[in-house]
Amino acid sequence: MPIKKRNLFPHQKGLNGPLDEPFKKRLQRIRNVGGLTYDKLGQKLGISGSFASNLLQQEAHTRTVHIPRYLSAVEQLERELGIVGGEAITVSASVPQSDPISLEGLIRYANSQGFAVTFTPIDPRMPADA
Repeated sequence: MPIKKRNLFPHQKGLNGPLDEPFKKRLQRIRNVGGLTYDKLGQKLGISGSFASNLLQQEAHTRTVHIPRYLSAVEQLERELGIVGGEAITVSASVPQSDPISLEGLIRYANSQGFAVTFTPIDPRMPADA
């Protein structure tokens, strides 16, 4: 039985190496969808804008110890921008316009995307469980 080769450095081409292509594509998608400059993207990743540019356009190397921080920032930005499964979604694309959106349906959808949602009535006379 052949031994399956594992990638010991996810999101990188090797120890302290450049980012791999799938991770670069995720970063580029975030830039495109969010309209971020390299400076803004760099701020989100905790690096300079010029280094963000070099990571995406060049084969700039980065220390492996920084990858978890980059990954955390990328996942957060993808959630903020509504990027799911590699593509940005909009509410109109995910919820049919002909169907009324129920509060319960909205909560279930938010939970399925990894969010915990609670609602507080605006009118204090309104019962909380209505």
